[in-house]
Amino acid sequence: MNRAFRTILSALIYGKVAFCFTQYASASVKKSIPKVILDSDFSGNCDDAGALAMLHVLADKKELEIMGVVTSLPDPWNTAAIWAVNKYYLRPNLPIGAIDAPDRTFGEYSHKIAVKYASSFKKEEHVIDSVKLYYQLLSQANDRSVTIISIGFFSNLAKLLQRYPSLVAAKVEKLVSMAGRFPSGLESNIYRYGLADAKFSLENWPTPVFFAGYGLRVKIRLNSKLMRGSPKENPVRFCYKELIKNDSFKYGWDQNAVLFAARGHLGRWELSEPGQIEVLSDGSNIWTDKSDRQFYLKPNNEPKIIEDEIMNLMATPPKDFGS
Repeated sequence: MNRAFRTILSALIYGKVAFCFTQYASASVKKSIPKVILDSDFSGNCDDAGALAMLHVLADKKELEIMGVVTSLPDPWNTAAIWAVNKYYLRPNLPIGAIDAPDRTFGEYSHKIAVKYASSFKKEEHVIDSVKLYYQLLSQANDRSVTIISIGFFSNLAKLLQRYPSLVAAKVEKLVSMAGRFPSGLESNIYRYGLADAKFSLENWPTPVFFAGYGLRVKIRLNSKLMRGSPKENPVRFCYKELIKNDSFKYGWDQNAVLFAARGHLGRWELSEPGQIEVLSDGSNIWTDKSDRQFYLKPNNEPKIIEDEIMNLMATPPKDFGS
């Protein structure tokens, strides 16, 4: 075999091996979809129902995996309402966690959803303590693989962080929180129910935190295809259509957090400079430079672009409904 032929043959073999390795390496570094736990105050505003609907549709599209849903308010009806939404989206066995606190009624829509759509719900079969569920789900997860989406109060997160700080640091990739006004202000998810819990959680959280704050509110249009084309069996449609009267739209906040957790900020928002939220004694918050692992989202596009994306997700039917 002459030298020139050997050179050509070696190049061909090396090229084939290099190509195969490149293909393997590309496949091996492909980012897995987010594994998500939703922490919701599913009681006072319909945007929690809209956010949960989006989460299910994104899971149907294989853009994320829902590990479970926990509630941060001790409303007597909210777990049944969450189950009704889960059932509509064909996930009736999705784990649900309830905060361990005396029941209080915070709003009407969870009650009405539960009465209309959750007649077969049995709390003792479908619900466990929120922090216990967090522990179970995080313990089973790979390191730095879980995204927590907090669209309510911080009662669960404070207890979780106080009891299992090393577990949170090991298993959680990031916390996405619908909370705060930026760069400063007063926002209800921080001050209204458990100010001390909010302060402890946000000032001690060990992983990156991304805030989709109050200023990112979106218009959920009530003349949309969610209302016109969705079946009456849809509890989210019922929530918006039947419980909101005499208006053409309803503001929503929580949907931004879900959209960011699944699809990121590019083309939608800008990230602030790194820093850290500081919660003051009156419940307001300010932005400081005390950390380099927290960020808040800033508008960088027309709101309607994001609103359309959110509305399209909310109006998408469950995966086995012919979608």
